Amino acid sequence: MIVQRSPRSRRWLRSGLALAALAAGARTVSAQPPHYNRVPSMERVRLEFLDNVRRAVGKTLDQLKEAVQRTDTTKALDLFVDGALYTGSDGINHYGFDGIRDGIGARVERSGGLALTVLDFTASGALAYQYGRYTYAAGPDGTGFEEGTYVLVMQQDGRGYKIRSFIERADGSP
Repeated sequence: MIVQRSPRSRRWLRSGLALAALAAGARTVSAQPPHYNRVPSMERVRLEFLDNVRRAVGKTLDQLKEAVQRTDTTKALDLFVDGALYTGSDGINHYGFDGIRDGIGARVERSGGLALTVLDFTASGALAYQYGRYTYAAGPDGTGFEEGTYVLVMQQDGRGYKIRSFIERADGSP
């Protein structure tokens, strides 16, 4: 024979189980503080910002490395903002797309690849700053190998970054 419980006895059973769980030390869901009420520290917010910018800048620099590897001056030029500056290791300043095409074009054509090692990185607002070492691999004719330091300033462009200033200084140069 099956005994049918009344709705009243079911409520009593549920409330009894809830009291037993509380007595055993369990916390109810409503007693737990919601995670969205916690405000992240400014340090954490800054680190997340820098991490996001570093990844976006890295994508642009990967495209630059690929353009140098393929000797694609047009692709390299697309990575610069209008009015940008490129100063090669020869010390000549190249401004704007026409100047940068001449400066970076000569660099891209005589080298076989580009490697960048980051030594310092920071960002603020829409600008990112990077300092490090560069190595241009020798090109197909065996010339173009060069090592030195670089300074790079990137400017936010939509969700990504483009080069605003790229300054190279070869090892041993005055």
